[in-house]
Amino acid sequence: MDGAGTPKGYVCRGARKYNYPAFNCTWDLLSTVPSLADPKKPVMDEIHEYNEMNKKNVQARLIDKDRNRDHVENFGLSFRDRWDMFLLGLTPERRIEYRKISDWFKPPFFNSNFWYVFCSMFGFETWHSLIEMRRYFMRFGRDAYRIVQGSAEVSTPYNQYDSMILPIEGWLDQEGVDFEVGCMVTNMDFKPSKDELTVERIHYIRDGEEKDVVANSGDVVLATIGSMVADSRSGSMTEPAHLERGKSDGSWTLWENIIESVKESRHSIEGQQAIQPTELGNPSVFCDHIDETKWIVFSVTATDKKFLELYEQFTGNMDGQADLVTFKDSNWLMSVHMPKQPQFPDQPEDVLFWMGYGLIQKPRVP
Repeated sequence: MDGAGTPKGYVCRGARKYNYPAFNCTWDLLSTVPSLADPKKPVMDEIHEYNEMNKKNVQARLIDKDRNRDHVENFGLSFRDRWDMFLLGLTPERRIEYRKISDWFKPPFFNSNFWYVFCSMFGFETWHSLIEMRRYFMRFGRDAYRIVQGSAEVSTPYNQYDSMILPIEGWLDQEGVDFEVGCMVTNMDFKPSKDELTVERIHYIRDGEEKDVVANSGDVVLATIGSMVADSRSGSMTEPAHLERGKSDGSWTLWENIIESVKESRHSIEGQQAIQPTELGNPSVFCDHIDETKWIVFSVTATDKKFLELYEQFTGNMDGQADLVTFKDSNWLMSVHMPKQPQFPDQPEDVLFWMGYGLIQKPRVP
């Protein structure tokens, strides 16, 4: 949900895929946040009006190596595939813990239109968590057909940082929220207890100086422990992006440190066994398999719209009418996102912005 830059070069590292049925809490929140363009209008009205004016009209969602377009009228699922999906929905999570997606579905499933759309939209790979995939099935299942066809997505007038994050930040600022940026939280102290987790102190670094803040009784502490874009690095026109392996951004390390802090707080209670790491999750599942989970995102800022013209001829999609086009035979399983122009408030008319990503960064086995 980020977006930054100038007309000389914009960058987005991705975008949350929204639809109306599955994100009720988000829409309820944005119904109370005033728009930056018109403070008398809530952000939700702004988004709804924008989507009414810019409806989806997908002509191509998948393109194969022979340049055949497919807007996915057919999921391409066999009876066995549908049966496996049905059983997955009925299976409790405790019975599929630590299993991969490929442990559940047969190989033909991963050549179906459904899988190509599903994995490219939500960033799934065959070795990812089966539990996570089940949760997405359960959450988005009622809108599955329109999602697979690409007609269900709800877009924002600009990139999601400008259209959603900045209005929320402005609203919170007006409500008296004190933002401290440029800080990295490193650890938290916990009150000794055998039946609850209560933060006593937050440790952080700002401008190279170690600081802390005391959590008072009644305070609520929310922490980001890990992130999909943690330790992401940017490349340039001449240099590739550096692959960071050291957890230097701090959010994964914070999760690890919190587990140790809670164990220490439990040790301070006589006769109480230390809390087990599994009770707070296992960060290594998410951050210690870099070569299996890394992916590359690219953003393009062009000074003319020639690429857009060629894109429309090749895919049949106008800008903003299809949120993703996936080249399913690409070694990287590459997808391109051509949003409705402009995507930034200061984007000139003669500047084009688009983006894409490679989901798999190694040769695929036929």
